[in-house]
Amino acid sequence: MADSAEPGRETDLGVTLSELIDLLIQHRCRDKADWLAARLTVLADSESTEESLATARRDLHAIVLGMGGLTDLRLVDPASGEYDIDATARLDHLADRLYTLTRD
Repeated sequence: MADSAEPGRETDLGVTLSELIDLLIQHRCRDKADWLAARLTVLADSESTEESLATARRDLHAIVLGMGGLTDLRLVDPASGEYDIDATARLDHLADRLYTLTRD
C-alpha cells in the first residue's frame, strides 16, 4: 500500500478488501466487487496522492452502512438461489472490519 503512518492497518485493510471482493464475486455481486477493487487499486498504488488515499478511505467507510451499503446486502447461494446465511454473516463481519479500519 502507499505510504502510511500505520502500515499494519493498511495491510489489514488490503486483506479485508480482498476477502470482501472475493466473497462478492462468488455471490454474483460484481458491481460492488468492482467498486471495492477500484478503491483497493488506489490504496495499493505507491503513486497515489494523500488526497486520493483519503478519498478512497472515506468512500470505503461510507459504503458500509446505509441504503445500498454492504450491510444492506443479503447474499444468495449462486448454485441454489437460496439466501446464504453463512456468506451474509461473513459479509457483515468483513464490513464491520472495513468500517473500523477506515475510521479516522
